[in-house]
Amino acid sequence: MLSPDLISEVSTKLAGNIDNIEPLDGGGNNQVYSIVVNGKKYVVKSYFDNGNKINKKGKNEFSFSTLLWNKGEKSTPKPILQDDNAKWSVYEKLNGKSILDPSLIHVLDSARFIGRIKNFHNEYLNPASEACLLNKDYFDILRFRLNQLAKITPTSDVAVEAHSFVVDTLLPKLADLEHQEVIPESSFKILSPSDFGYHNALLQADGKLRYFDFEHAGVDDPAKMVCDFFSQPKVKVPLEYLKDFILTAFSEQEAKEIFARIKFIFPLVRLKWCCILLNEFSKEGLERRSFALENSDDNTVCEEQLRKSKAMFASLEEILGGKLNAMSVM
Repeated sequence: MLSPDLISEVSTKLAGNIDNIEPLDGGGNNQVYSIVVNGKKYVVKSYFDNGNKINKKGKNEFSFSTLLWNKGEKSTPKPILQDDNAKWSVYEKLNGKSILDPSLIHVLDSARFIGRIKNFHNEYLNPASEACLLNKDYFDILRFRLNQLAKITPTSDVAVEAHSFVVDTLLPKLADLEHQEVIPESSFKILSPSDFGYHNALLQADGKLRYFDFEHAGVDDPAKMVCDFFSQPKVKVPLEYLKDFILTAFSEQEAKEIFARIKFIFPLVRLKWCCILLNEFSKEGLERRSFALENSDDNTVCEEQLRKSKAMFASLEEILGGKLNAMSVM
């Protein structure tokens, strides 16, 4: 629940009393609430306190959202205000329904959104979270994540199973991928919303999509953005739409380069998602989950995350087995 101090501060800055507070799904990292002030609906996002004076993700999200609005991009929530240390933010309250089974129409809308914002990187210099601006960054990030996960303390049956999965399956797979054919570096970068998918989108009554949650946004490799979009575990996007997405979001020359690179990048991104899904096995991961979902059961959560990670690994093997080539997207 929002603290009394935060409620008081938000009320003061919005110049009115908060008439109603309702919790919203904020994912596994933050607390998100719908509020009503003077008859207007807003969203308050309270960020996980990582001990830093300035919450970098909160500041990044507000800056990114502000840039898009200043550029006339209105498919994102309007940023209203933020406290000085970026511990919390207030945004326009979006209306709409969740998308659980994305169609080609939805995917093309998302591609057009990327096409509109991708070149704003000239005015927004912050790198995305875990940006891969060079090919070696993919491997450096994976090594760091897997080495951290290899330190999982086997204090429960599910922790023992997760540790074994990391050491016996994920680490050897990284070693295999390090011997892939060397590919050229990306010749261009884009402004990426990062963590981009339909878990962070709402379909409005007029058929238009609105996108939100940009904590991780920034400059990145376009191939990584594409692979992340088609690897999101919460709302899966069919790979059959991959070609249409790329050809809609990018120029012919840009698309040609991305097609040439993604068969090498996709397995690395899927392996990274295997790691992300195991975040709850770390101390900070559980703390974030407990902050965002106050009554969650740690053991149940860990069991479910391990199941998802293994499913992601199975999809990685399908990619390596030639699924992209079979779809004639290369």
